[in-house]
Amino acid sequence: MEASADLMPERLLRRGRELQFERQRKKQDRELEDTNRKASNYFLDQFSKSHLEIEDELNNLASGVVENSLIPSSIHKISKDIQTLQKHFSASTMILCLHDVRKSQERIQMLQQRLHELEEQLLPKKKFGFKARKPVNKETVHVKVADEIDCGETLQKKLIENDFGVKNKTNESIIMRGNSILDKDVVLQNLTGCTVKLMGSPGTLHMSNMQGCTILSGPIVRSVLIENCKNCKFVLPCQQLRVHSSSQCDFYLHVTSRAIIEDTVSVRVAPYNWTYDEIDKQFSLLGWDLTKNHWDSMDDFNWLASDKPSPNWCILPESDREIWS
Repeated sequence: MEASADLMPERLLRRGRELQFERQRKKQDRELEDTNRKASNYFLDQFSKSHLEIEDELNNLASGVVENSLIPSSIHKISKDIQTLQKHFSASTMILCLHDVRKSQERIQMLQQRLHELEEQLLPKKKFGFKARKPVNKETVHVKVADEIDCGETLQKKLIENDFGVKNKTNESIIMRGNSILDKDVVLQNLTGCTVKLMGSPGTLHMSNMQGCTILSGPIVRSVLIENCKNCKFVLPCQQLRVHSSSQCDFYLHVTSRAIIEDTVSVRVAPYNWTYDEIDKQFSLLGWDLTKNHWDSMDDFNWLASDKPSPNWCILPESDREIWS
């Protein structure tokens, strides 16, 4: 007579959970690889189009098509176009293979060098020149964080290696914009009653020990990890979401793989619904398939029954959903 599931040794239950974790991890790795491949192809296509447009502008300068009176403004425009191309490249290096990174950087450097040569040839007097900026690498493309944060007081941030964030705050409204968070590892910790808006694309987002907070973010390049949070509202688009030891939280999600919860209860989920200026451009830059959204699919690692849904999460009723602005 077969032993019932309730009498199964703890080690067998643990082994079953480990196998389930491993299968889920492999599945998410495959989905992430597929998403990154699509994002890479999209970037390379857009990069080639922009590169060709800048080359055409340089050819017009070199051939004398541009009137003398318009040469300074034309050089200035090309310089700005190259800077924009460099910024887009720097924001996308994490999804590119090493070969594509090197080739893209070489193509940008060739554009900069050619513009510099034409500037020296057509505008020999420095007082009329528009200098092309030197190439910048991924680490230096970001502006200083303090210049892009709005709150009631100046935030004193602790930089830890490559990440930064907001810690130990109560009842504050904080906005972080644009390049200040671009592909950075953002940490939010020990917050109570705070509203945080991340109007850009962080690389990762790690939140812990928060109560009664509302967190809204633009598209997060990779993953979100949430730990020890209670009575919070999270409005997040990301590729992977993991929630540990949290309760009574609402999630408004656009997630490209199934979210994972563990030791977590009283979770409600709804589709992502925040919008702001530049968000469409940020989604476009990442090359996400916006039709693919697993907002209503969660794997509960504390619920092993396959024939019954987990009681630890549910769909947030439409009548209870908020509209974010």
